[in-house]
Amino acid sequence: MQSIRLLLLAFLFFSFSAFAASNLVPTTTLQAETSVNTSANISGLPNGAVSGNVNKASIRNLLYPGSTTQIYAAFQPWFGPPNHISVGYNSADPAQVKRQVEDMISRGIQGAIVDWYGTSDSFIDGATQQLRAQAEAHPGFQIALMYDGGALLTAAMQNGCDATNQAIRDLTLGYNEYMNSPAYTRIDGRPVVYFFGTEAWYIDWNIVRASVPGNPILLFQGTGGYTETSQSNGAYQWIEIINGNQFDPQIAALQMFYAVAVDRPQQPATGSAYKGFNDVSAIWSTNRIVNQHCGQTWIDTFNTANRFYSSSNQLPALQVVTWNDYEEGSEIETGIDDCIVISPALVGGWLTWNVTGNENAVDHYTLFASTDGQNLEKLVDLPTSRHAIDMGVFGLSPANYILYVQAVGKPSIINHMSPAVGYLPGDQSPALVTNVDTSGGMTVTVTLNATDPDGTVTSSQIDFGDGTVVSGSKSSHTYASVGSYEVRATAFDNLGAFNSSAQRITAKPAAPAITVTAPSNGAVQNYPNPFIISANSAAPVTTMAVYIGNQLAYLTDHDFINTPLKVFKGNQRITVQAWDANGAMQSTQFTVNAEPQDIPATAVVTAVPFPKVSPLAVIACTANSFDPDGFILQANIGFSDGFSTVNRTAVHILPGAGTWSVNAAVIDQFGAGSTAQATVKVP
Repeated sequence: MQSIRLLLLAFLFFSFSAFAASNLVPTTTLQAETSVNTSANISGLPNGAVSGNVNKASIRNLLYPGSTTQIYAAFQPWFGPPNHISVGYNSADPAQVKRQVEDMISRGIQGAIVDWYGTSDSFIDGATQQLRAQAEAHPGFQIALMYDGGALLTAAMQNGCDATNQAIRDLTLGYNEYMNSPAYTRIDGRPVVYFFGTEAWYIDWNIVRASVPGNPILLFQGTGGYTETSQSNGAYQWIEIINGNQFDPQIAALQMFYAVAVDRPQQPATGSAYKGFNDVSAIWSTNRIVNQHCGQTWIDTFNTANRFYSSSNQLPALQVVTWNDYEEGSEIETGIDDCIVISPALVGGWLTWNVTGNENAVDHYTLFASTDGQNLEKLVDLPTSRHAIDMGVFGLSPANYILYVQAVGKPSIINHMSPAVGYLPGDQSPALVTNVDTSGGMTVTVTLNATDPDGTVTSSQIDFGDGTVVSGSKSSHTYASVGSYEVRATAFDNLGAFNSSAQRITAKPAAPAITVTAPSNGAVQNYPNPFIISANSAAPVTTMAVYIGNQLAYLTDHDFINTPLKVFKGNQRITVQAWDANGAMQSTQFTVNAEPQDIPATAVVTAVPFPKVSPLAVIACTANSFDPDGFILQANIGFSDGFSTVNRTAVHILPGAGTWSVNAAVIDQFGAGSTAQATVKVP
């Protein structure tokens, strides 16, 4: 074994000799490696978006070798006005749009597909014009329009849900304003237009095709997009949530799309990649969540594409869903967190590190050295299979060095830097054992046991991870809110060497049960409804779930919940369940009286013969349903022959002539609504 170790050391010496130096030559800084390096600096959003230092390697690296796939990002240009949440920037600000385009380019994204509302929203159109200008100013970067069905509401109200003429007007404007741009996305010379949510209204796509200039390529959503209309040229995939299991990355829907797409090579396909979904920040929320799994969902969506496509069978295009939809928690602008915590240690001249989190989302480790803790020299990159290195291979001259280990994420995943450790060649750093006692509930006690094999421990420090840093080997601290915190401890010796440790802890009430901090039983609340709940058990708690009524609203693999959730109007029963590692389950219930002042939506339905489709066709329309203090969230239309659909419009061919009834139900954003009925006689 000794001879094997000597051979290994010799190999390491020659492998890393190019990095060895008697004096460090800084190549970067601690600030550059840890500060926000994206076009957004955001924190504190309810669904957890936090800006970080991300790996700017090309997203293409996650696709199969030899990929020529065009990579786009879905772009939301609506932040700034008060009808959307504040994210710290204005989507129509030319400087911000420039930063966003350059950030996308730096990650290998080749274009932006912008959610566009035609003439119905001048702010969004103005922001889209800024995006077009930046695309034209950055050769090679493209834009495309995703025409949103929200643009058609007014026309639908005026025309019994027939929005054909408005679609023609908007798409003609889109051709004149955007599709003529040299930066616009084309296939075989034809401009490409995506459609989102337009199925809410009736559109005669044959008339649209004949009327809109430019002969655009029309792409519709999902596997049904291929057959939605005879004028469809192809389809694109979004993030499709097909069940209520929030741990499910919803890969099945993605697989179904690719399975259909590969059999239709003549029809352009745009696949999708996403990190997850969480709409609790949106006023239209229905608590739809797809867990990010610490970056694994992001990676799995690329792996799915790689199972269907290869260098000999190329995926034409892929859309990242999304660049910046903060309200639905799918944005990658701020980076994707792999939940990594690195705890380093110097033992006998070897630097080692332990890692918690999703190491599968780490691309590699980078070792940095510094003499001042700020200016860094990169010593070496190491694969994720390596968690130790002999510092002697670098031949550093005698001096006090500060070492850092960085976990470099896969493309667009956040990089994480370890605590610093102090290295003095020839000196043994203090041996450090850190005990974190969380039995005091929100008050956590940290104790350092440090010894120095060849000297004395002179000082120590504890960082509680919420901004509180204290000197000494033992300290207690009371956290202000339930949550997860990274506790760091450091011990210094008499020659300036030091060791550090890091671990993730949960601050929560100590009661051996489920503790509901908010909301209180019987509370009267309006959205957003804060849910602060924690659980303790004999074994570590591994899963918690919140049910509103009988509907799963939240599922987590943590031992605490601290998030807003949407509670629909009325006295609602809330059930919380928690499971520990041994399978033991706890449960508690309480009630919430939600949205007591909300005025329910009023349903309005019309139904008229629609002979342009068929002599027995009827178009039923709920466009004129209204909500005096909000908006229509959902509509359901049912015919007396048994046909029903969840949509604002229904075109239905009845089984025979006669008088038929149509029932409609609508709800507002808080689930409060009403029903209406109409009759229609067909010849």
